[in-house]
Amino acid sequence: MSGTPKFSLKRKNLGIWMLPVLLLAMLWACSGEEADGSIDDPEFCKCIKVTDKLNKFSADLLERQANASDAKKMKKLRNDRDKACKRYYQMSGDEMKKRQKGCKK
Repeated sequence: MSGTPKFSLKRKNLGIWMLPVLLLAMLWACSGEEADGSIDDPEFCKCIKVTDKLNKFSADLLERQANASDAKKMKKLRNDRDKACKRYYQMSGDEMKKRQKGCKK
């Protein structure tokens, strides 16, 4: 029995194997991608809502004469949009589509 050591599932060996398995499971669970390819991202959904408000207000201003309070509201909506969407400006179109699908659920 002095040849090659036999493999055994002692606690020491089990811990070595469990760490990579747990890390992979955590990465897979945290990816956020659903089976249909959508990604659940509440911050992105907020970005879309704020952008929609800005777009509707802008369209409304095209139909009428703007005043000083409209200018303040426009500035506030733009700031809200910039704050809500700042982490998505460099995102690819495909990635945005996946996140947008998650907002429709």
